[in-house]
Amino acid sequence: MAYPNSSPGPGRPLLDPSQTSMEGTTSNTPLPGTPGPSTARNAPPTPHSARRTPSRQTTPQAAPSPRLNRQQSRSSLSGQHTPDQAEKRPTPKRSISNLISGLREAQATMKPIVEPVVLTAPDVAKIHFARELAKMEDDVVAETLVVLHDACYGHRFSRPKTSKGNNLAMIVERPERLHAGVLGAATAFVRMGRHEQGGRHAPHPERKTDGPPPFKIRRTARELEVTSPCVTSVHGTGWMGELRGMCGLAGERLAKGEKELTRSASTDGIEKRRFHQGDLYLCQESLQAFQGALGGVADAVDAVFDSRTQTSRAFVAVRPPGHHCSADFPSGFCWLNNVHVGLEYAAQTHGLTHAAIIDFDLHHGDGSQAITWERNGKNYVKRQNGKLNKSKLGPDIGYYSLHDINSYPCELGDDEKVQAASLCIENAHCQSIWNVHLQTWKSIDEFWQLYEDRYR
Repeated sequence: MAYPNSSPGPGRPLLDPSQTSMEGTTSNTPLPGTPGPSTARNAPPTPHSARRTPSRQTTPQAAPSPRLNRQQSRSSLSGQHTPDQAEKRPTPKRSISNLISGLREAQATMKPIVEPVVLTAPDVAKIHFARELAKMEDDVVAETLVVLHDACYGHRFSRPKTSKGNNLAMIVERPERLHAGVLGAATAFVRMGRHEQGGRHAPHPERKTDGPPPFKIRRTARELEVTSPCVTSVHGTGWMGELRGMCGLAGERLAKGEKELTRSASTDGIEKRRFHQGDLYLCQESLQAFQGALGGVADAVDAVFDSRTQTSRAFVAVRPPGHHCSADFPSGFCWLNNVHVGLEYAAQTHGLTHAAIIDFDLHHGDGSQAITWERNGKNYVKRQNGKLNKSKLGPDIGYYSLHDINSYPCELGDDEKVQAASLCIENAHCQSIWNVHLQTWKSIDEFWQLYEDRYR
């Protein structure tokens, strides 16, 4: 049935009376009229007969659905707008595009949200010590200087096909020793500067560095040629030329599986002393390491003699060591005597007249003592001959050593080595050499008693 006076609800199509009439139960029985709005409620009920006239029934047919316009908005269901108006309305697709475009514009003008950085303990320490090390680049005042040289890591044992049980286990002088020295210097920097946990200058995100550092650290790249006058004055031009040549051939010889310590032929027909294969080695980077070590020593000497700074002492963390190397023969992993070259450099550059070598090591510095004796002896001869020209005199050197008499180079009981490691002479014949042997101890108190009575 149709209700022409009623209005459609939301989403409900307006029905056309011409298309929604329903056929009666009989073809010739008229349908009762539809009451008007004013009489629909007050009209009495229509009487119905209990019996209905039989009639021929037909199958009811459903009314066809109303035709909808193919538009994508709710207003199209009412049919109250024209196709031209529908085309002007934005489709859902266009609305989404506009929305995305608006979001992109808003995102472009939006300030980024900075997430707070959560610092860990290593992060705080890294930032703290980076500031401390940055101060080293300035003219910071420090009485002590620590010198490092990266080239010294290059000198290493490189012989192929060397088993751990053969020679490799005996190579105790290696780049790791230098790394251990650097770690020791870092530990001293933390402890002496009170940067440890609970210390006065412990790392903290809000703490800034203040005050001078406990000592200054300098990484140098300076090299001192092995043929420099201050080097050849100690080791001679012939031996330094041979060493330079051996270093130049070391890489090629090792690649061929040959011995890198093979010496060149002697010009006078006398066979040269062979180098000990167990405690000496060379590689392609050895020469740069040797000259870098000497350059670090020269830097330290210049810093101590520089009147513009307050540096009065320096620690040079370089390798290989030098106190077993004599004037013309290397030994005990030592190819150059760094200390004596440094003293000669100080004499030639800054006018050094006297020096003392205090050698505290498990081993006796036989090379350093031998060079000391030789150079002091030359000064003694010049003085005895009346040649007192100070410009031609080398510095007077005193050598003092604290070592174990049963360790290298005296472990085999060699007479000459043991006697040299036990020599004590004071201000005689221009010599001042004193050796002290380490004693065994069983308690801390006993050690400190030995320190006060014998070592101090």
